[in-house]
Amino acid sequence: MKEYTGICAYCGQARLVEIPEGMDPEDEARAAGMEATKLCNCMAGKEYRKRSEVLDLADSHIEQIFRADHPDIADIFQNMKELIYDGRVKKLSIREGTGGKAEMKQTRSGISVSFERTNKTELNT
Repeated sequence: MKEYTGICAYCGQARLVEIPEGMDPEDEARAAGMEATKLCNCMAGKEYRKRSEVLDLADSHIEQIFRADHPDIADIFQNMKELIYDGRVKKLSIREGTGGKAEMKQTRSGISVSFERTNKTELNT
């Protein structure tokens, strides 16, 4: 890790942060700024930190639930998670061909990701 001075994107406060080594200078500045913003105590910095944590957790949940068996759903949910977090989309449901229902929705604490498989037996004459 390398120490670098990053600047909060919202209030401009400078902060010494640690970033990975081996990055080009432009990427170092960007990474240091993001890290400084996440660590800043200004109101916007706190919201940025919360947003980052929720989106990272949603990313993890999407990958755990869908990536192995339903990669197309994982891709769709990854592309929609920010819209869900921001409230521009409240709920996204996908019914897939084998009787499962994937759902991602906004909650008070962040984002809920779920998959439910229904086993229905039906006989028709």
